[in-house]
Amino acid sequence: MYISEIEREREDRDRNRKREHIQT
Repeated sequence: MYISEIEREREDRDRNRKREHIQT
């Protein structure tokens, strides 16, 4: 099962979005 990879990518994107929001 490669669900872990997908979940990890989704978390990475969510973290990037939060970081961008804070930087703005």
